[in-house]
Formats: sequence, structure tokens, C-alpha cells
Amino acid sequence: MRLINVDTMKMEMFHNPPDNYAILSHTWAEEEVTLSDFIRNDSHTYEMKGFDKIRYTCQQAKANKIPYTWVDTCCIDKSSSSELSEAINSMLKWCEEATICYVYLEDVDQITPNAEDFLKSRWFTRGWTLQELLAPRSIEFYGRHWAYLGAKNDLVQHIVSASGVFETVVLVPWTLHTVSVAARMSWASRRKTTRGEDRAYSLLGIFDVQMPLLYGEGAEKAFIRLQQEIAKGSDDESLYAWDFGLRTLLATRPESFISRANVVVSKFDPKVTGEDTPYRPLSLSGRGFEIRAPLIEIFNEPHPFTVLQCCEVSRPNLYFAMEVRIKSTRNENDSELPLNAEIGGKVDLIEKKHGTQR
Repeated sequence: MRLINVDTMKMEMFHNPPDNYAILSHTWAEEEVTLSDFIRNDSHTYEMKGFDKIRYTCQQAKANKIPYTWVDTCCIDKSSSSELSEAINSMLKWCEEATICYVYLEDVDQITPNAEDFLKSRWFTRGWTLQELLAPRSIEFYGRHWAYLGAKNDLVQHIVSASGVFETVVLVPWTLHTVSVAARMSWASRRKTTRGEDRAYSLLGIFDVQMPLLYGEGAEKAFIRLQQEIAKGSDDESLYAWDFGLRTLLATRPESFISRANVVVSKFDPKVTGEDTPYRPLSLSGRGFEIRAPLIEIFNEPHPFTVLQCCEVSRPNLYFAMEVRIKSTRNENDSELPLNAEIGGKVDLIEKKHGTQR
């Protein structure tokens, strides 16, 4: 991890981050200072538009008695694929361990009574800034020319309105991983990145997964790989409750979760539908996705459904259920043999009490 010494304005390398450092969260613009620009350390570097943000960050950290700062534009050697991969996979942890995060909103002058400019800031639309909102324990917002706007505790209602993130998570970052996968995906559904693959890569820390970066694979493949990694380490079935109607098991883009902010994990007892099949959550193994659960017949539907262990907060008796298209059959004496099936052709809602469609 590279950090800038605020006293010397020199870059220093750390194998283990120090206890006291600040990070800068911002949106990229023209003339950002790269690592090579910073190391060159000449008049051209100081005249670059992006250097003002670095200078402001170091000055603020020094005033707060913080000896080091981390700025993504110049503290990562992006010409090294291995260093870039390590940085992206470690970024949320670095944000969590920072003493403070300074958020620079270059398109906001001040907080007006209705906070219109703040709510419309580009910072709330970018993919990489989501983890920089979720992870740090302390955040201060600064506007154009480094005008102080307020701390996250003071601006929490505006932050919630602009980002969709739950107030509890904004104020208490460690609660992030108690939120359903679908809800966390919904926070990213309106955010964009310059490179398509980064829409997935910017979410690695938010879902506590790691995976290699394959720039050039395309946004869709990257997002599917992200979901597969989530499935390997989590039994949160809200991952599959991303849309109604005909669809595949995994979503191809974050927008599919745009209406899933209120989905929570909730246990569905198969016995309420008259079944006694032992339940095992949908999971990914070397043989593909596997689940052990009863199949529920729904009137006028050609294929049975299996219930997902999630529902909406406002409708706790309606559970998400996925269509199962059977590819192979078995006789009564082979009841323990697995079925070969396609899961996820359609998603609907099942009433908990009766096991009927709503």
C-alpha cells in the first residue's frame, strides 16, 4: 500500500498499513495525477488540475494530525496488473481501516436548505464511490475549493436520500454485511463506471469476495462471475430474486436489482405447504447450482416452483419462488436421486400460509 507523507509530500510504501491515515474519495476529472506524475514531482505535476485535490487532502490531514493520506489516482501503479488487482481486492478493507475519509464534491458549493446540489452530486452516481461511502467509520464532506459541508452524521438524511443506503449502514458501517445481497445490489443499480467490468469489480469488498480481474471480458461476464463468487460463500438466496417474469438464474447487470432494496432474508418452512423435505439452500458447487427443497405446483403454471428464503419487508407472508424446469425424471423408488433441472426460468411470489400464487 502506497501512502503520501503529508509532511514531506513524498510517497512511501507499506506492507502493513499504519494505524493513522486518511483517504480521499472523489470523482475523476481532467488531468488527474498518476503515480508517475507524482513521482516526477516537477512544475508540470503541480500545475495539473488534479493536484489541488491531493494538496487539499494532505493539508486537511495534517491539520487533523494524520500523518499519511491515500489518493487512488496516484497511490496505485495502474500499469501493474498485479498491483491493480491487489488494490481493488483490498480497497474496502483500506477504507474500513482509515481514520477518516474526506469526500470532495467538486460540483457542490454549499449545503442549501433543500440540499439540491448535494443530492444531485455526481459522486452519488459513480460505482467506485459506493464502498467509500459504506466502509469508513468517519466521513467529512467538502465542496468546491475545499469548503467544509459537514460530517456524515450531520448529513445522514441527505446521504440516504441520494444513495438509497439504509441510515443504519451509513452510521454504523459494520452492519453492512447483515443486509441482504439483493438490497446491497440495489444500491449499486443506478451507479456507473467508465469501464464496464468495474461495475462488478467495484462491488468485491461490499460482498466480501475476491476474484481475478479480467479486463476485456465485458461487463456481463464480470457481473456473472461476481454473483458466482457470492454464491460460493453465502446461502443468501435473495441473490436470485432479482426480477419477475422470464429470466435466467443470475442477473446480467446490477440494474436488475433496482427494485429490491426492501428484500430481506427470511426462513420459509416447507411444512407450511405440506412438505417434509429437508431444506438445503441453493448453492454453487463443482457440479453447478444445487438445492434440496420441495417443489410446489402452482395453478395454471406448466412447471413447479421452489421457494427462496427471502421476502419483502412490507409483505412478510409472500416469498420469492423460482420456476424449476425438470430435464430428467425418476420413479418412486428413486426418490433420493437428484433431478436434472433448469432453475430460474421465472420468478413469482408464493404465499407462506397456503403455498399458492399471488
